[in-house]
Amino acid sequence: MSAGRRVKLGVAAVAVAVASVLLPALPASAAVGSTVTGWGDSTNFWVTDGFPTASCSNRFTGVVTADDGNGGIVARIDNVRITCHEGDVTITANTPWTLKLKDGFLATFEGFDVNFTTSEGTCRYRGTVPGGLEFPPGIYNFYGSLTRLSAGCGAGEEISVAEGWENIGVSG
Repeated sequence: MSAGRRVKLGVAAVAVAVASVLLPALPASAAVGSTVTGWGDSTNFWVTDGFPTASCSNRFTGVVTADDGNGGIVARIDNVRITCHEGDVTITANTPWTLKLKDGFLATFEGFDVNFTTSEGTCRYRGTVPGGLEFPPGIYNFYGSLTRLSAGCGAGEEISVAEGWENIGVSG
């Protein structure tokens, strides 16, 4: 293993360890009205039609609206902030989104709805983005596709979205 690869893996391990301390682990059940928080620093959006890849971070908060008592919750996500670090694009969220966690390890963002603004204009994309629990608890990996609802930004009919390390916790 090269020194560069060891450094990257070491940084990722430290980030995961810090995230597991900062966010409370998801409980077996969560009271309706509890706060859901999440963040990810490696959200990527891309298309195959010449639209620039955007590497972004995100932060979100919401409220638990249902709990099945077996590690499954539904939360209404009302506050989403997306900040892009590369690519000539600004991405803003249209909320609410719905976050569903099932059995403590399957996760889905329903109504994942965003505006992409480029130098050519703005397009709106929407879809469902599924995910699954990674290690340690509270770290999820999301991936999926969004369908274009409006033209105007120079992008294709569909874009892919992937979040390699989405940290999700419930408190309150």
